[in-house]
Amino acid sequence: MAASRTRKAFVCAAFALGLSLSGCAHADKIKAYATAQSDAAARRTAYSIREFPAPASPLPIDAVAGNKHVRTALAAKGMDEAPASDKADVEVTYSYNLREIRRARTVSEPVHGSTPGGSYTETELVMDANGTMTSRTVTRNLPDIPFVDRTRERQVTDVSYEKSLHLVVAEKNSTPPGVPSRVWDISISYEDKDRNMDKAMPLLAAAGCAHIGSKTDGTITVRLRSKDEVVALLNRGF
Repeated sequence: MAASRTRKAFVCAAFALGLSLSGCAHADKIKAYATAQSDAAARRTAYSIREFPAPASPLPIDAVAGNKHVRTALAAKGMDEAPASDKADVEVTYSYNLREIRRARTVSEPVHGSTPGGSYTETELVMDANGTMTSRTVTRNLPDIPFVDRTRERQVTDVSYEKSLHLVVAEKNSTPPGVPSRVWDISISYEDKDRNMDKAMPLLAAAGCAHIGSKTDGTITVRLRSKDEVVALLNRGF
């Protein structure tokens, strides 16, 4: 148990350090927003977990590894899954979603025209059937001259995909009974051109790990790449 907790502490520190060093030019800009009721509430570490079904979507949502990534992120923050639901201090509910975003924009493009390039004449020598050299004048056409006649506007649609992960933690033994008391929650999301949700889950969980159980000052931006070590740690698990 001591070795396990030591490893968790190391991984948690690696997450915090990695997140602080991941501000590279081509990192995904991941938005995170976290709230917590109190520092004491965030120290309740024995949890049970359940997934809230993703909303109906025409897009493929196949985050088969989502449960593992969420569990690893919780473990990296020192939380332990209770052996049974009734032994847990809190219940973690997580959900994820994939949303297509379409943005229309107007672009201007040139409309090209051309004007005749004119012609010129030249004299060339030719040999007739009897072998006698004669000359003749020929007219040659120059290429047409292109020009921009006008500009026109047209509508184009940019398509991107927002991937999001939301975790809510509530007291198992609430007061009054049957009214769960929220301990903390966190929402993480980012947007790009790839609609693969499986690839997004480790990035979302890694970005949220450092802020689990804490409160952010509004929405913050975390920069991460799929190949960053913090994401690799989360993929490997414990």
